[in-house]
Amino acid sequence: MKVFFGDERHVGPGHADSNFQMAADAMLSKAPLQPGQIHRIKGEYPDSGLAASEYEEVIRREFDLAVAAFPRFDLILLGMGNEGHTLSLFPGTKALHEMQRVVTHNWVGKLYTDRVTLTAQAANNAANIIFMIAGCDKASALKAVLEGPHEPDQLPAQMIQPTNGTLSWLIDEAAGSMLSKETLT
Repeated sequence: MKVFFGDERHVGPGHADSNFQMAADAMLSKAPLQPGQIHRIKGEYPDSGLAASEYEEVIRREFDLAVAAFPRFDLILLGMGNEGHTLSLFPGTKALHEMQRVVTHNWVGKLYTDRVTLTAQAANNAANIIFMIAGCDKASALKAVLEGPHEPDQLPAQMIQPTNGTLSWLIDEAAGSMLSKETLT
């Protein structure tokens, strides 16, 4: 088994905001994995473009990918922000329109920071994608993503549609509180 990350903040691995640190604390440190099985994004690099390029090279090497090919992850676990972002694909950002790269860096003006993220094109090549959404603060965004008009520039989570795989939504009662009964069945 190999573990890859979908995105990372522009911080080092020990930082409280690091996705790697959160995953290490919550699960990876408890799993029987060797360090070589875990491939993190180097968010501590001053140049997030370099971090994105290096991480894409790691993925290409690990999957033995041809130049224009995308990896086929067995499973991608995703969350969603309260404005409909997923990975580090935020509304109105340039990464939403990246069609060639597996990984890119993405300036998020509202947070005044750069992030490194898998592209939607890369994610959509996965065999299985599971969104895990919890909390009442996600309810209106979840309703918009699942029941609203298709506007992925405003609701990037709508971009996640596997081309040859499955998409599942695991939601708690609070997050699903605004959904229609038809959507819940």
